[in-house]
Amino acid sequence: MPKTGSTSIQEALYFDLHDPGFVYGSFGEINGSVALSSLVGHETHLGAIRELNGGHRARSYRKRIARRFQRCLTRARSRHAALFLSAELAYGWTSSQHLWWRQFARDQRLDLRIVVYLRPPLDWLGSALAEGLKDGRFLSHDALAAYTQQIVTGGRLAYSSHLDTLAEIYGKSALMVRPYLRNQLLGGCVVRDFCQVVGMREPLATSHRLNDSLSLEASQCLHRRNIALGRPLRGSLGLLRRDALLQQLAVIFHDRP
Repeated sequence: MPKTGSTSIQEALYFDLHDPGFVYGSFGEINGSVALSSLVGHETHLGAIRELNGGHRARSYRKRIARRFQRCLTRARSRHAALFLSAELAYGWTSSQHLWWRQFARDQRLDLRIVVYLRPPLDWLGSALAEGLKDGRFLSHDALAAYTQQIVTGGRLAYSSHLDTLAEIYGKSALMVRPYLRNQLLGGCVVRDFCQVVGMREPLATSHRLNDSLSLEASQCLHRRNIALGRPLRGSLGLLRRDALLQQLAVIFHDRP
């Protein structure tokens, strides 16, 4: 599930995986979730690629990813190693898409094991909204309210339903569900916890990503600033200005809840 330390795990696997018993199928990318979706023809996350050159780029992308997957699979099998595949975007797949992926895995003779981290719903929602504010996605109060309503009513936080779907399609024995709570993670670190869950003999380097949350007042200030600007910050200079603004807001409202 996104926003449960998945980026920290992906970066640790991409840069620091030295255990010979494991191979990270990154497809040449730190976050291989889009690539994994493309393997079985899922177009949900390929919109930008598909729009390029009448869709030809999407087809060439899938072919390239398929070749990289086969190389990763060959390397893992030659070493009798387990193959890691990052699948955080699979959390939003439909049942038919999961069935499609299950058949693909069977065709490739993969014995799937799925590790799922779940974050308390209100905590997850607050993090998602904060990320949207930082990225300048909400340029009106209505846009912010609509996004919140979409998450609440769209089933994103219906964890039991998602888990039931995974259990039905892949089998309960294939699932390992962990809470994304600092006091329940090994050493308070999701990377360490993941290493223990999968039985890694040579743990990855501990990784702490700083993704500081803003206080309520700082978030309100940022939201009003986004509305006044009327457009999200884009480009290198825009992102530098955004980061500078976030740092200043954190300083101004550092002691506010």
